[in-house]
Amino acid sequence: MKCRNIKELLVDYLDGKLSTELKEEIEKHLENCESCLDDANQLKNLMGDIYDVEDVIPEDSLRDNFYTMLEREKRKLHRLKHQKRYYHSRSFGEIWTNSPLLQIAAGFALIITGALIGMNLNLRFSTSDLRDSEITALRNDMLEMKQLVMFTLLQQGSASERIKAVSYVNEISQPNDKIIQALVKTLNNDKNANVRLAAANALFQFANNEVVRDSLIEALGTQSDPLIQITLINIMVELEEERSVDYLRKIINSTETLDEVKHNAEKGLIVLL
Repeated sequence: MKCRNIKELLVDYLDGKLSTELKEEIEKHLENCESCLDDANQLKNLMGDIYDVEDVIPEDSLRDNFYTMLEREKRKLHRLKHQKRYYHSRSFGEIWTNSPLLQIAAGFALIITGALIGMNLNLRFSTSDLRDSEITALRNDMLEMKQLVMFTLLQQGSASERIKAVSYVNEISQPNDKIIQALVKTLNNDKNANVRLAAANALFQFANNEVVRDSLIEALGTQSDPLIQITLINIMVELEEERSVDYLRKIINSTETLDEVKHNAEKGLIVLL
């Protein structure tokens, strides 16, 4: 197996998801290839950092400062919307660049999202502090900021930052067209296989959307990374998507397809037919 194929399977190898035969083949390769071993160690450290991240519970003073800045931004956004300039005459990048307060507020949002969004706000604040409508407005505003941060991080050079951006979709129950388009573009064009894989899994959550479903089917015909291919095959089976049959046959008949991918494609073909 070549270095390119080894590197494409490193994530699955480190997660212990490969067959015994493939695992032994990778381990044998790593014993004799310093470059691939370095990549494996770096990826292992990165995955360890991601898994070790703990939720941060902010102090009361941090929460109060956040709300103060958030209220300022809410008033500013309200004025911009009435002037019909918000999201229409200006791009996301321009708004982000020209709004330091928004950047600061978004920073706070990143720090305390796990504490504020993931917890029941009614347990933290009494109804005299925040009415239901205010809680809803707060969540909506934080969601807008999260989207801004997502679009910004997707433009970054770091693959880990782009993966983080894709993960923000988990907090959006009904993504708009711009978010869907950004995820599809990431799946099709991102240079990093791990980022593309994250985009595929994120899109699967919204497979009831016709555009998303069509995009996942088309990606099955274009993706060459083994892990992404297996993920897309499993998605097609889960969705019972018969339109993917031709793509599965092409994967099976291709001489460049790894045996494990072919095996998954064959199983998928049996289920769909």
